[in-house]
Amino acid sequence: MSKKKIVLIVVLAVLTLFIILCGLLAYYIFGERDKVSYDINEWSNLEKTFTYLPSVEEMGEYSDLKSKYQHRDYFIFQSDAYILRATYPKDIFDKQKNSILNNYSFQETVVDYGEETIEKEANFEFDGFKFQMLSLKEYNLYYPKQIVFVGISKKNNEIAFVFFDDIDLDYISDSFEEFLVEECGWE
Repeated sequence: MSKKKIVLIVVLAVLTLFIILCGLLAYYIFGERDKVSYDINEWSNLEKTFTYLPSVEEMGEYSDLKSKYQHRDYFIFQSDAYILRATYPKDIFDKQKNSILNNYSFQETVVDYGEETIEKEANFEFDGFKFQMLSLKEYNLYYPKQIVFVGISKKNNEIAFVFFDDIDLDYISDSFEEFLVEECGWE
């Protein structure tokens, strides 16, 4: 083999390796990285910071409790979502539901200043739940950067709290149903 062919093969190999390394670096820097945890301690740490959120003990006498924490990392942009879902026996569910409806203040509408200004209802039905957003003013939340949804499912005797935090989010272009699945990790 001639010396020119060997040099050409080496140059192409080095160039290929360089392109692969640049691709991996770009993926590492700009690619989405998620951390998901089902550890109830994630919620416990959150409710210590945001005292208006219920502690695990304040969820009452549930028959099943599920928790999910999702951290998303897009280079310098990050978001956190926490979900706490409790299932109750029928008699206890009614008591818990009434306690929530009587002890929390809810938001009626919110305004998104995206491509166009849109006023949205701050409550919706999804996956058998009726979701309501906690009052922004009452709980010092800053929409859309920080949101808390409370969901109640009479059909399944279930109550869910969803906390979302993303300081870089300027507006929500999707419906709240899509947002709950895509950004909050609702399953």
